[in-house]
Amino acid sequence: MMKLQPPPIQLLPAFEAVARHLSFKQAAVELHVTPSAISQQVKNLEGQLDTVLFERQTRAVKLTAIGHEYFKLASELLNHYREGHANIQQSLATPTIRL
Repeated sequence: MMKLQPPPIQLLPAFEAVARHLSFKQAAVELHVTPSAISQQVKNLEGQLDTVLFERQTRAVKLTAIGHEYFKLASELLNHYREGHANIQQSLATPTIRL
């Protein structure tokens, strides 16, 4: 049963990258960490949620039904954050003239 309190947000990038690539190794390369660090973060997220997000197979991973739902949530949240950050960066880079 999934816990009521959401897990720490810093666990989402690792999960989202693994879900997108369906690879712990490719997620690790993207995030510049080791595959075991990615694995630990995903296991921590699964522990926080008290559910399994991936079916781990020999040399492959597959999202569970709950994993698909959580991937959609994590992707939307991270994309919104990235877009908002880009908008703020753009506004900071736009020169202003003060008189």
